[in-house]
Amino acid sequence: MIAVQINFFDRRIVLFVNRFVHHSPPLDKLIVYITDNQLLTGGILMALLWWAWAESGDKEHKKRETLFFGLIGSILVGFVARFIGWCAPFRVRPLHNPDLHLALPYGMDPGTLMGWNSFPSDHAAVYFCLAASIWMVSRRLGAIALADATFVICLPRLYEGVHYPTDLLAGTILGLGMASLAQFDRLRIATMRPMWTWLDRRPGPFYATLFFCTAEVGTGFQIVRDIAKTALGVLQGSRFAGR
Repeated sequence: MIAVQINFFDRRIVLFVNRFVHHSPPLDKLIVYITDNQLLTGGILMALLWWAWAESGDKEHKKRETLFFGLIGSILVGFVARFIGWCAPFRVRPLHNPDLHLALPYGMDPGTLMGWNSFPSDHAAVYFCLAASIWMVSRRLGAIALADATFVICLPRLYEGVHYPTDLLAGTILGLGMASLAQFDRLRIATMRPMWTWLDRRPGPFYATLFFCTAEVGTGFQIVRDIAKTALGVLQGSRFAGR
């Protein structure tokens, strides 16, 4: 594998954090468990989102608009982050960069995300968008959400060598930027108006779809990814059979 040069800022922080790897096998395994556990990553934020939704009440329309806008925005910004990753020059992840000689936490698969562009972090983009949206509605729940996005979602990925600090910073900026669009009343109201019309007319399908969206975001779009992988496998199999 070809070594990839990185900037001084990223190098210093990645190497500093990596000094703590292997000092405590239980800590290594705990961090790997946290990043692999969807309940601890997206699940907590989804619970906080529903909590904030329930506390807002039917009459506090703006708060629910902000939360719904944040949910839709988190899905969109996730695709934006992936699109940037596809278009931007490839940046090998820290754990795959032989120039860094990183130690990997105990229990971590060394082939994790092999071939995926490191920049930017789509996890940071998605979950900081949600956390910021919750913060706009409830400072108490928002503080928990921001702490979760920082200490449960982002920092473990730095510890594992999955992302450079600037990957996480760029994703965070994308997420916060998307969430901040809810402060523009005209944009938020215009975007959410069809959703409220749907809720008034068909509350059952509305809440079923809302639940599905929160489940998908909470699991890192696992169902969508599985469907895409299956469809790609079928297409590749069809092409092979056609030969």
